[in-house]
Amino acid sequence: MPDPQDPNLTNQPKPTFELAPEPPAPPPPPPAPKPTISAPGLTEGFDEDADFETDPEVERALGKRPDAARGAEAPPAVEPFIRVGLGDPQVIALIGAGVLLSAVIAAAITAPSLWWVHGMLAAYAGLLHAGTGVGALAIGARLAEKPLGPWELGAARMLLAVALFQLVFHIPLPAQIWLGPVVAAAVYAGATMTLFRLPVQQWFTVAASHLGIWMVIEGLVWLNTLLVPIVARSPGVAGP
Repeated sequence: MPDPQDPNLTNQPKPTFELAPEPPAPPPPPPAPKPTISAPGLTEGFDEDADFETDPEVERALGKRPDAARGAEAPPAVEPFIRVGLGDPQVIALIGAGVLLSAVIAAAITAPSLWWVHGMLAAYAGLLHAGTGVGALAIGARLAEKPLGPWELGAARMLLAVALFQLVFHIPLPAQIWLGPVVAAAVYAGATMTLFRLPVQQWFTVAASHLGIWMVIEGLVWLNTLLVPIVARSPGVAGP
C-alpha cells in the first residue's frame, strides 16, 4: 500500500475535468403585431351552418350515414309532366265547356238530318276524348319518367283542345272534304302545344298516344256496327 506521506505521490499532477458548455439563451419572442382595422374578423370564413351536435366518425361507426345525420338536403324534386300555369283548372274547364257547346250547336246546324243526334254525338265525342287525352298524358309521363302532376288541370286543358277540334271539324269549309279534319287537327296541335308547353318529343308522344286511343275506340265502334247485323241474321237469334 503506498504511503500517503510519500512526496512522489503529492507532486503528481491532479486530473482535471472540463464542464459542458452552457446552451445559448433562446432568442426573445417577436413583438406582437399591432391590430389593424383591415384585419379579418374572428368569424370571417366560418360556416354558419356547421353542425357541432354530431360527429361524422361516431355516426359512421354506429352505421349511420353522416349526410343523414347532418340533415343533408333532399335531391330536388322532378318537375311534373303537367306543369301548372296559364289559368286554374276551373277556368279552363268552363272555357272548354263553352267551346264544346258551340261545337254541339255547329254539329246540329250542319247535320243533314236528325240534328239532335249529331249534336249529342259531338258532345259525347268531346267528353270521351277529353278523358282519353288524360290517358295519353299518363302514357307520356310514364315514358318520360316523370310524375303526372295535377290530372284535373290536364283534363281541363284536354277538354278545351278537344272542344276546339270538334268546333272546327263541324264547321263547313268551302273546300275539299278532307280539309276540315286537317284544319281541326292543326288547331288541336296548336292548342295542346300552347297549353302544355311540352318539348316536341314529349308532345309527339302524347299526340300519338291520343290518336292511337281514338283509333282503337273508333275501330271497336266500327266493328260493333259490322257484327251486329251479322249476329242478328244468324239462325237462332231473334231479330229486333
